[in-house]
Amino acid sequence: EAFAGIDDEARASCMALIREFDLDFVMTSEREWGCYPALPGLSICQLVRREGMDAVYVSRWSWDGRVRCEEPDPARRFPETATSER
Repeated sequence: EAFAGIDDEARASCMALIREFDLDFVMTSEREWGCYPALPGLSICQLVRREGMDAVYVSRWSWDGRVRCEEPDPARRFPETATSER
């Protein structure tokens, strides 16, 4: 569980360290989305299930450092950022 037991301010500080050290990361949490201004971009996959169904739906989201948006295009892997190379 990512960041279990630490407050929001400490989480934000950890995210700033992730950016400062230029780390790639994967985290799992039932409540943490990782959307902090210190991170310029994230690709987010939320796993959704329903009782009685033997399936899991992957809901895709992106974070651009300011706004979290649902991604309708499954082919798009990473959010656009102002410094993206094309």
